[in-house]
Amino acid sequence: MNVHDARYRFTEQLIRDNFLKLLDEKPLNRITVRELCDLCSINRATFYKHYPDVYGVLEALEAEILESVDGLMDTGNFGNMVSFYKDLLSFSREQVLKWHAIFSDNGDPGFITQLLKRGMDFGYPLFIETLTKATPDQKDLVFHFLSMGTAAMVEHWIKEAMQQSEEEMAQLLKKTTDAIIQAYSK
Repeated sequence: MNVHDARYRFTEQLIRDNFLKLLDEKPLNRITVRELCDLCSINRATFYKHYPDVYGVLEALEAEILESVDGLMDTGNFGNMVSFYKDLLSFSREQVLKWHAIFSDNGDPGFITQLLKRGMDFGYPLFIETLTKATPDQKDLVFHFLSMGTAAMVEHWIKEAMQQSEEEMAQLLKKTTDAIIQAYSK
């Protein structure tokens, strides 16, 4: 079947949407292909044309999110961190169903690590030069603290139904990051 065919894309999205609903309700290892197929009103053969198993659905969703985050980082405005944080938080709000299910206790805990590693690999050179009072070992520790703290704040924001606006969260992230950077800068 042609992956550009509208029916193929529709079915793939149907599988993904219903998978995320199930992931919100129960752990990945308790979701079955049969259950997902019943929810989608498709047969198992149709499912297997799209994915090898339920883990394949999660991997595809995670890859899509990582690709989007990579694009955001590539085009990010790091000269204005509030603007960058707002872009990241707006992206999170737009992807709330995916993010919530994946960040839930039922999601893949290793995915948060993958996401953090991407951000850390990208952000390390940008932040490390601002920590002028820190030793090389301190720079690594402070950077990891900032990365993990930022990720924890965003994760909490997502899990708590994004009660603050993107602007409020961006300002809070910037203020927190600046205070820590200032402690290790001129």
